[in-house]
Amino acid sequence: MERIQRCQANTPERLTALQRWATQTAARIGHNKAAVALANKLVRICWAVWCHERRFSGNWQSKAPA
Repeated sequence: MERIQRCQANTPERLTALQRWATQTAARIGHNKAAVALANKLVRICWAVWCHERRFSGNWQSKAPA
């Protein structure tokens, strides 16, 4: 938790969307559960990149089904 606070205090404007999500999740549900949630999120990102054969974009948003 200390690392998260130091990271946010030093460079809050430089955090990526994934880093912001991870720090907010850790603050909300705790470090250990946040680590598992982050691992799950990273695996899903890897799977999507691999299956759709595209480069990773942190700004990509899925479209809602019609």
